[in-house]
Amino acid sequence: MLVGIDPHANISLTFVIRVCVLISLVFMASCNRQPSPVVFVDPALATLVPADTIGLAGIRMEQLAKTRFWTDYVQKGRVPMVDEFRRRTGLDPGKNLWEILVASNGKEGVVLVRGKFSDMGMEPKLNREGVERFSYKGLTMIGDEKNAVLFLNPSTAAAGASATLRRLVDNRNNVSGLPPLLADRIQKIPSTNQAWFAATVTGLIPSLGERNAGLAGNLARLAQSIDFTSGGLDLRQDFRSTIDFETKDAQQADRLSGAIRALLGLGRLNTTDKQREMLSIYDGMHVIKENSVVHFSTDIPYSVLEKAAAQIPMLGLK
Repeated sequence: MLVGIDPHANISLTFVIRVCVLISLVFMASCNRQPSPVVFVDPALATLVPADTIGLAGIRMEQLAKTRFWTDYVQKGRVPMVDEFRRRTGLDPGKNLWEILVASNGKEGVVLVRGKFSDMGMEPKLNREGVERFSYKGLTMIGDEKNAVLFLNPSTAAAGASATLRRLVDNRNNVSGLPPLLADRIQKIPSTNQAWFAATVTGLIPSLGERNAGLAGNLARLAQSIDFTSGGLDLRQDFRSTIDFETKDAQQADRLSGAIRALLGLGRLNTTDKQREMLSIYDGMHVIKENSVVHFSTDIPYSVLEKAAAQIPMLGLK
């Protein structure tokens, strides 16, 4: 007899069933609500990635729109490229776009997008920009013979060279998903990142180092030692980024990590006392070598970036 249970109590079968169902529902809910620990690529986009893709980059727009960067910079009109995108397309990235996936084979690329494209007046807006609307195998394309946007359904679109988009349509039933080597790297990128990338680097810089002497040549030769690279960007509270360089062996990783540290050291030496914010940025950069992998990361407060924005034009901030 179980302690605390009256064996003579009148417990109906209906009551037992209800308790079992309740326990099952609680268990299922607890399982289903567990967030993915790594970035998740929308299957509707993954199935469109060309088989010869060697590089992928993604932006999780719904998550990005919840970050401090979006609130303090994008919504306040301090990122001109976002304003230009709104003007040219009529799309609000924070409301109309859910996920962006860029795929490249090293020579050409295609931008795959998931979002809300129906009933938003997108086509008239694009038409005012002087582009044409035409069809390919029953699908709408907007642009010209050089570049266009392809609408596969009300929530999926692709942008790129018109010839590339036509090949995408021709091969969409023959694509099996993300290339395995890239998928393996993507599955290691934490879901806390709003942007990420993964790429095969082998062979992309075959002979640059042989034709250049000095620092440029040395850097090119070091780049040749990298087989894969991947990373992510987390903009929730600070500017946090990670980049992993997978080299051919531990010796190459030693050389690469040493070169990165040397470049950071040169940067600090060339920074004047009046550029204290730049020194703080260098302080927020870290290099760690682990076997044949070099980990580069940044952890820079927005307050530092705010003061250094005028000294770093590439940030594109106003």
